[in-house]
Amino acid sequence: MTVRELVTKFITQPAYLDMGAGKLAGRFGCSKEAIYKAKEQARQHLHSAEVADFNDIVARHEDVIAKQHEQLAKYTGSESTPDGSIRKFETARPLTPKEIEDLAGVDGITSYVARVWDKLLPSGKWTYSIDVRYRVKDFYTAEELKEKLKELMPDLEPWSPPAILEKGTEALVILIADDHVGAINLTDLYGGAPLTYTERLQAIVGEAKALGKTFDEVHILSLGDQLNGWNSQTTRGGHEVKSLSNKEQFDLYVGGRVIFYENLFASGLSDRYFVHDVENSNHSGLGFSYMANQTLKMYLSAKFPTVEQRSYHDTIDKFEYGNHVIMFGHGKDEKLQKRPMPAVLDAKTDVYLYDLACTWRINPPDANVTFYKGDLHQHGLQCGKFGRYVNVPAVSGNSDYGDINYGNARGGALLEILDRNSYRITSQAIWFK
Repeated sequence: MTVRELVTKFITQPAYLDMGAGKLAGRFGCSKEAIYKAKEQARQHLHSAEVADFNDIVARHEDVIAKQHEQLAKYTGSESTPDGSIRKFETARPLTPKEIEDLAGVDGITSYVARVWDKLLPSGKWTYSIDVRYRVKDFYTAEELKEKLKELMPDLEPWSPPAILEKGTEALVILIADDHVGAINLTDLYGGAPLTYTERLQAIVGEAKALGKTFDEVHILSLGDQLNGWNSQTTRGGHEVKSLSNKEQFDLYVGGRVIFYENLFASGLSDRYFVHDVENSNHSGLGFSYMANQTLKMYLSAKFPTVEQRSYHDTIDKFEYGNHVIMFGHGKDEKLQKRPMPAVLDAKTDVYLYDLACTWRINPPDANVTFYKGDLHQHGLQCGKFGRYVNVPAVSGNSDYGDINYGNARGGALLEILDRNSYRITSQAIWFK
């Protein structure tokens, strides 16, 4: 098939975009280079269509809201308060609580209506003073964030890794879990490695380069809990996790990842890189890691246009490389799981993962399935009926909660090398000292 025919195929059947280039090349009788080029063009087309549709929907929605508000109420002014603002309106009739919230523009998450004063005028009209409060106080304004990003990302000159002619048939998977950037260890009973977040990430790049190989592809799989917690809370609330401020967590994470990506992509390990970000986790879920990773996605798009980044919001997701199926998740989601997935594979979890693979039309006996998870800050590997079950060590290492309840957890990461054409996998743990 020609590149143009492939682009049409990918646009009409986007599921092909998640399949490996080697498998698609065999299926359509073309080269991997043609697959790469067609995928890039198809993704650009789909992205442009999505943006156009989204902008059209937003514009129509804003027009409807504006007309409704114009008919419903007249804005008469506002005044600032230490915790928000008082917004004033004049209406032709009394308002319902829902209409008041819509008029004030609160979302119930970052802002809410604290109090309302209303008054019926002799003219028959009503006046409303709405006390709007903001829950999110510890973060940047739009203008502050713009300036901070200039500081964190000083160089946005586009750059692409040079082509590597002889890179074999292997993929390197760099597994990073439980960064917990901004965590404060109040006890530090075991004296963790005195390395900054940036230094830990740099150690990972050094270990990858020390393999002395070049690869067909490099996948950076980030398994959640990238930041320690919004307002020092886990996603479900009620469990304080002592942390730096939201701003400091964001700055340390984004700044550290920028340096990590720049050094990794310039390492010569490959000319094809993929970033997979798990956004659904019990410390930095509910949008915290997604916000930071979307910021990094904008950076990657500008600085490294050939790098592909994807965010994952399901509890478990997957991608494929050659003969390998990679399943992954944090190990405990942001809302629903009562207990974390176990450190040691049990029969219940084995059946659960087997059933999920079958739902995805993957037959575990015929596929080389690996499931990667974080959450429990330890390294381990077992094999079940579904495939390999791998716990990835935590970049952050030990914590005050872990020290007291579970003992020492040494900080580290994991490198795995997948042979595209066979079942073979080489695994190497990284430990910070």
